[in-house]
Amino acid sequence: MDHANLARADVREDNRFFNINTISELSQRMMETRKNLCYSLVYRLLKLVLVLPIATATVERIFLGMKIVKTTLIVTAWVMHT
Repeated sequence: MDHANLARADVREDNRFFNINTISELSQRMMETRKNLCYSLVYRLLKLVLVLPIATATVERIFLGMKIVKTTLIVTAWVMHT
């Protein structure tokens, strides 16, 4: 069995993991039961899934800010040369 299948089988047999509805709850329960240490790759993947939307939005905001600055600089340069 691979790492993910072992983790899935272990979690399904553990009563402390019943009634979990979100990835965030699963991640928290893994920390509480210290299964994040046994299944570190699975836990790392869960963290990535939770953080990725925030990181993507942050990068998009940064590029939008850069676009605004670039447009302002181009317009300013154009006005100064005319």
